[in-house]
Amino acid sequence: MGRLVNQVPNHDWERRQRVFNDKLRRIGVDVPTLDKQVAAHEAQAEKQAAEDRESAKLTEAFDQAMCLDSATARAQTRIRDQQIQAYQLSQHCQDSTWDLNRPDRLKLQQPSRVGDSDGRCGPASIQRFDGEDLSIAARVLGQNQQCKAWWEAELAKKQAEKEAEELHKQSVASRVQFQDRTQLNAIAEEEIARRALARARLVSNQELAESRKKAAEARKASEAAAARTEQAFCEASPWLNEDRSGNVSCADPGRQALLRKDNYKGMSMAETKSIAEDQKAQALAKQQRDKEEVERNRSTADVQDSYTLAWKAQQAEAAVAKAMAQEQQAAILRAQIEEKQLRDKRMKQLYTNPPTSAYFSQFGTSHR
Repeated sequence: MGRLVNQVPNHDWERRQRVFNDKLRRIGVDVPTLDKQVAAHEAQAEKQAAEDRESAKLTEAFDQAMCLDSATARAQTRIRDQQIQAYQLSQHCQDSTWDLNRPDRLKLQQPSRVGDSDGRCGPASIQRFDGEDLSIAARVLGQNQQCKAWWEAELAKKQAEKEAEELHKQSVASRVQFQDRTQLNAIAEEEIARRALARARLVSNQELAESRKKAAEARKASEAAAARTEQAFCEASPWLNEDRSGNVSCADPGRQALLRKDNYKGMSMAETKSIAEDQKAQALAKQQRDKEEVERNRSTADVQDSYTLAWKAQQAEAAVAKAMAQEQQAAILRAQIEEKQLRDKRMKQLYTNPPTSAYFSQFGTSHR
């Protein structure tokens, strides 16, 4: 067995899954028998569920039949009670004693006298009572209804004023929020513009420094080239490298001080003219360099002036926008203060009017 295990390598993934994985391992397991058991359990569960469904349907049918029988019995009982009541009313004696125990007997009776034109009043009842008010109940009911309607109208008015005030507060809050947001945006834009100007100025200064550095390097290179050329010329010049021993006079015993009469005593006109032309060219080159330096300085100054003017213009625009925002906010605050003063004045005058004599004169005005 060990030899067989050794023949199958352990790094075989499928072999390890068949041996060590509980879900896939089937070694020593009777799979068909287990499948039959599972199928039998599922069939039993399905049969039990079908029986439960049939029982539920039967119970529901019984319940519906019982509810229908109960409703039919109640309807029959109600019809029978109505028939009994109708029979009792038809067989009841309509005399003056049948309603003695009726609680609302007096409320259903007419008053003994309804006004002066009542037909039940005989000759002995022809009389008038000053001050008698037969319509006081209707008038009191009308006054109560009028008072109720007035109170409802006032309540609706107050509710509308309250809602309008809430809407006004919300609008004011939204305006203030918009003003704050606008001011913050203006500050942010000003900061962005200032940073952009600083970055542009930094780039310009870096470019100017780089150009100056390149110009200085070019000037140094030119001066070094001129120095090398001059050094080479001096080294190759026969005049500067003249041999003094060949020009010493024979009359000088020491051969150190006196020179021959034909010794070199100056430059020719052509050499002098060439030197003058070289000096003139150098002067013109120096003037050109000075002019270019002045132009570069002027252009740099113009760029810096343009940046300064743009920055000042942006500052002025930001100051104007901030001033306008502050002025709008101040106007809104003034309007709010005026509205509050008017509202306080109206609230002080509301419900403080003293009653006049017309209010009291409306009572007791009957023609009787």
